[in-house]
Amino acid sequence: MTQSPSRTRSELSRILKSVDFSKAVIMGLAVTVPILLGIWMGHSKDALAISLGAFWSSSSDISGSYRHKAYGIVFSVPLIMAVSLMGGYLHYETWLPLPVLGFLSFVIAYISVYGVRASLISFSGLLALVLSFANDYCFRRPETDPGAVLKLIHPDRSFVSKFVKSLCASSVSFASGMIVPGS
Repeated sequence: MTQSPSRTRSELSRILKSVDFSKAVIMGLAVTVPILLGIWMGHSKDALAISLGAFWSSSSDISGSYRHKAYGIVFSVPLIMAVSLMGGYLHYETWLPLPVLGFLSFVIAYISVYGVRASLISFSGLLALVLSFANDYCFRRPETDPGAVLKLIHPDRSFVSKFVKSLCASSVSFASGMIVPGS
């Protein structure tokens, strides 16, 4: 059964006037404008950091009082910054980042027991942690092989390196294109 054009127009106007749509437009602009300006000015790495910061801190902007929104954003920004710095600078031997990764995952996930907004802040911190470690292992250290464990399982080394490179590329492209619905 098809809908009448007037009903479709009224649903479209209801969607365009909703708060969720306006938040999505603001989020899209907050992520897109720094990247476009950074590319235009020749500072694409800085622009990407600003865009990812806006994306990560946006999840704590859910319905509630202005005070709670401000506290959520003020708490998520230092958490994301600290996690990204730790993940970015822990690129020594494999034995050092693994316990730190486990400890940080537990501590950040433990934040989520304090409510819905805290669970979204925790999600932002965990996403920043995963992307900072993915950036380290996929792009910064080509001399080390992230597929060393898979080589023990599968003897064909070319298959493993192609698999790991495609996995890193797809995870980074998926995470950079992800949009949090309803925030």
